[in-house]
Amino acid sequence: MDVQRRQRAPGGPLKPEITPFRSDITRLDLGHFLWYIDFPTMADKIAATNRRARFNYAILESLEAGIELKGAEVKSLRSGQAILADSYARAEGDEIFLYNMHIPPYEFSSQSSPEPTRPRKLLLHRNQIRRLISEVAIKRLTLIPLRVYFKNGIAKVELGVAKSKKLYDKRDAIKQRESDRELKRRLSN
Repeated sequence: MDVQRRQRAPGGPLKPEITPFRSDITRLDLGHFLWYIDFPTMADKIAATNRRARFNYAILESLEAGIELKGAEVKSLRSGQAILADSYARAEGDEIFLYNMHIPPYEFSSQSSPEPTRPRKLLLHRNQIRRLISEVAIKRLTLIPLRVYFKNGIAKVELGVAKSKKLYDKRDAIKQRESDRELKRRLSN
């Protein structure tokens, strides 16, 4: 937290502000002095990403879901040790669970840690769960976790509603990416 102090001119107006107004700077007026307090904003801290998901699947929609964690899994997740490769979400009854997400045990934990690849419940609204279950069943779609991150200190999962790409779609994506790189290279020279 950064604090600045500016003095009022005696019997006159305030000195003009040097810094432009930002939403994360708070102005506090205490008598002869004007305090500017810069509160740090809590940015999203990404714990893990699933980079292969965008290559293997066509992402149709993405949504944010909470995740139910036990014990020291949060600390292990904060240290960025989670692995999302080969993980997926599936509906069981009226709930959605995340499978094959690997969170290794926290090394400084004194308690016994749960199994690293155990199924983890995703926290969604009931109407979101119903809509996802119907989309997956009718349109033959897949639920893939795209990234795990912390939003205001709470672990969240970005869940993608995806359709699997065929081999020729993947080849087309590679060709398009290479042609874009070549075009950028030619334009920069």
